[in-house]
Amino acid sequence: MKRGALVFLSLLVLLSAVASPVAAAGLSTSNDLDALSEQSVASQSNATETPTPTPVSTSSSSSEPPTDGRPSTAEAVRVLPVQFEPEYLSVETAKQGERYNTSGPFAIFSFSEPVDQVAVRQPKATATVLEGGRQVRVSYDPDAAPVGSQSLYTLEVYFSDGSSKTLELYAERTSVDVGSAEMRKYRPLILDILDDAEDAGYDRDPEGAESHYTDVKETAQLLNSLFVEQAIRLMGSVFGILANPLGIASILAIAAIVTYWMLSRNRAMLELLTNDAGKSARKRQELWIKWKQAQQTAAEEPLSELKGVGEMGEVYWRDAFGVDTVAGLAELFRQGFPVRRDGETKHVGGVSDLDVETIDASWLEAVCRDHRLPSVEIALSHGKLALRRMVAEYGMQHVYGETLQDVRELIDELDESRDISRYAAEDMGGGAPAPGDD
Repeated sequence: MKRGALVFLSLLVLLSAVASPVAAAGLSTSNDLDALSEQSVASQSNATETPTPTPVSTSSSSSEPPTDGRPSTAEAVRVLPVQFEPEYLSVETAKQGERYNTSGPFAIFSFSEPVDQVAVRQPKATATVLEGGRQVRVSYDPDAAPVGSQSLYTLEVYFSDGSSKTLELYAERTSVDVGSAEMRKYRPLILDILDDAEDAGYDRDPEGAESHYTDVKETAQLLNSLFVEQAIRLMGSVFGILANPLGIASILAIAAIVTYWMLSRNRAMLELLTNDAGKSARKRQELWIKWKQAQQTAAEEPLSELKGVGEMGEVYWRDAFGVDTVAGLAELFRQGFPVRRDGETKHVGGVSDLDVETIDASWLEAVCRDHRLPSVEIALSHGKLALRRMVAEYGMQHVYGETLQDVRELIDELDESRDISRYAAEDMGGGAPAPGDD
């Protein structure tokens, strides 16, 4: 018994010695877990606390002028929007130098001072400084503005002296796309329809083409109902008469009688016309006088009177080639003429040597430089207006008709080439920003 009690006591002592370290270790582990939990909660709390962003004013502003008292470039610069002929592509000035309402997939602004960098704060719009540094192009994504409403985009313009200027652009109708891939196969037909409507005196737009088509269709139906059915009946009667020998004899007799009657009645007039050898010469003289009068009138008509050219267009053409009349611009596109530049006389002009691939480096480049026409497309449209004026108003189809057709085809090829290049760039680039975007 005593031995058993001693063994039992020894076991109790050993168990108590082992249990104390284990309990201490368990308590320490629990405390460590609690500390880690508290640190995790604190770190999450710190991670979710973010500084409140400082509101950015969207009002137009310019940087402060230099400390020497002179105004900064941003304060002295003048901003002018570039206007285009299509109605869907326009810029309206809400407040000069600060707010503008733009319509269309892009807008171009001209600055009186060179621009260093540009940026658009909001997504779905990009800005690019064009070659020369005095024009900025703002391009919108198709969904940049909801249908029937405007979206505000802020254009930041930075200058070389460190100053900057902010423009507010209210964009609308940014989804307009004249080069849809689905409609590309119908493009030649549509252009032919528009050309026919324009040649017939209608406006070169969907309403004009529809009006021309409706009038032509109604005229065709009227002629069909009045003449075609009657002509079919008449042809049947004629074939019936020709099948009868008596009918043929009757027709010959009637023709002989009518001929004799006309000769006897108009004999004096026929003799007068036959013996008057100078009548054709007088007719030629009258036509020549009318031709010279038309030439003189066209040579005196200023370019500024052409709708789509205006006073500034006349200034650009006069500075580049010394041309300020409708006849002069038409002749420049037909065959050109000598121009003195840099002490040398060079022959410029003509559309026969123009092609889509090298047109940007052709003689049109002189009128499309900085502070002049924004693109060769606009220069070609001015030439088309002058040529069409010479053909329709002054009756010189035999002189300028072929040149007018060549210019139209060149514009169509250039538009199609631009569309194909744009779609290829979108497919390959995936909408990457163009060079110069900030």
